[in-house]
Amino acid sequence: MVDRDPDIPAGVVSWVRDRHAAGTALVSLCSGAFILAETGLVDGQSVATHQICAKALARRFPKIVVDINRRIIDHSDIITARGFLSWVDLGLFLVDRILGTAMRAETARFVLDDPAAGEARYFNGFAPPQTHGDRAVLKAQEWVHMRDGRGVSLAALATAAGLERRTLLRRFASATGMTPIEYCRSVRIARARELLEGGGTSQKQIAQSLGYKDVASFARVFRKAVGEAPGAYRKRFGRKGISPADFAAKDGWDKHLFEAALHTG
Repeated sequence: MVDRDPDIPAGVVSWVRDRHAAGTALVSLCSGAFILAETGLVDGQSVATHQICAKALARRFPKIVVDINRRIIDHSDIITARGFLSWVDLGLFLVDRILGTAMRAETARFVLDDPAAGEARYFNGFAPPQTHGDRAVLKAQEWVHMRDGRGVSLAALATAAGLERRTLLRRFASATGMTPIEYCRSVRIARARELLEGGGTSQKQIAQSLGYKDVASFARVFRKAVGEAPGAYRKRFGRKGISPADFAAKDGWDKHLFEAALHTG
């Protein structure tokens, strides 16, 4: 469960600061972003957290940029993840960084019933090819995923992969079957579908968050890729809101016990 606005002991804050000063990379998940924010180490930077924590986090720490639209935000020495199921992505991300792609794939096979589906579960309608074994291309893909396909230039992608541009183009197409532009477009559309299904984000906000110049441009690209307008897609697949009482009843909880558990974490 999640504490939406937790109290942070001063001793914890100073310990985290000391560890960071000693060279330790810091990682937070969901409401753990409150601890990072309290240290002041992420002032002026973007931070990922779960949407139910976002308002309190932004209000309490106005010097940080709260981003609920990205699953993982990597600042190299500080990594934040959005929450709940993001822990799987975060764990695999860290295994890859520390132990390499082969161990990441082995870990995914161990912890997931269907590794391929698990890797693609946040890319609705798009399964990113990640079993090709080209580590440089995997780095490029991860770089694209972190940005939901937004604002990606070939030069920046080549730098992320550690390859020359022409080499990246050749190896990326060989590994994924797509050009980098096509890949970025697929990631953006998949993310748009996820946001539309979530139901709480306006089309204008979705268009802005994914780098489209306006709603009309977003709608045109979305319709071409998916076959229907964003509004029609949301009407068909959008999730309706559910109250704590409904959720509790659905899973056999007593309403008051459920609400108490939700708030105690």
